[in-house]
Amino acid sequence: MDLALSDIYLDGAWVVPSCGQTIAVHNPATEEVLASVPAGTAADVDRAVTAARRRLPGLGRTIR
Repeated sequence: MDLALSDIYLDGAWVVPSCGQTIAVHNPATEEVLASVPAGTAADVDRAVTAARRRLPGLGRTIR
């Protein structure tokens, strides 16, 4: 099986990540490469956090 994903899901849409690097996903039993997924960057995390804060303003108060 070889699955390659090129985009990441942010703010309700599939978007191109900040960098073109990928991470290989291995089957731990066989060490076979199962998939290749985009490597997110700090900028991608910032975009995700900004989107989450915008969509769920009260979340931080409910989990403390």
